[in-house]
Amino acid sequence: MKRVIWLVAMVSLFLAGCFLPEKFESKVDIQKDGSYTLSYDGTIAYAPALNRKISAKDEKKLESMVKDIKKDPNIKEAKYLGNARYQITMLQKKKAGEKAYFFDKRANIISVIPNGKSITISTKKLAKRDLAAIKKLNFKVDGKIVVSIPDNMKFEGTKPDSTPTLGFGNYEWNIDSFDKSINIKVVPK
Repeated sequence: MKRVIWLVAMVSLFLAGCFLPEKFESKVDIQKDGSYTLSYDGTIAYAPALNRKISAKDEKKLESMVKDIKKDPNIKEAKYLGNARYQITMLQKKKAGEKAYFFDKRANIISVIPNGKSITISTKKLAKRDLAAIKKLNFKVDGKIVVSIPDNMKFEGTKPDSTPTLGFGNYEWNIDSFDKSINIKVVPK
């Protein structure tokens, strides 16, 4: 009975967005007309199953969740790696003014929200209780967010770890902690 309750909780938490980014690179490439792409390539972990002994039956249930993940048309590749982890490749191509979220609006790991002529790019800011729960899991994040903007725009907000040199390259933020959030706005010059 406990296993059934745990599996029901797993499915409902999946729908509520209980995935944590682990090792990844996410890119936002903004064009002059305001259209953009948002990509994610890396691993995610299913938080409710971390740091617990996973039976072979539960591993099969976790593996079967790939079917639900692949229902998202933006997911180009999804593979279960075992131990509550998934390899994900996602690509969203958006027109000017369209919003994008990875995974979705509820999970909101990374969001791109246009507002008039500006575009806000942010990572989810976690509540103190969520940060404490992740700390108990002893779970590490190792990611990078890369933003490319056209020469008719500039960015404001969270200072990047690296910037374009002589007008070439991208803005990059290294994500090595869940209490580090990014909130930038790309605006016309």
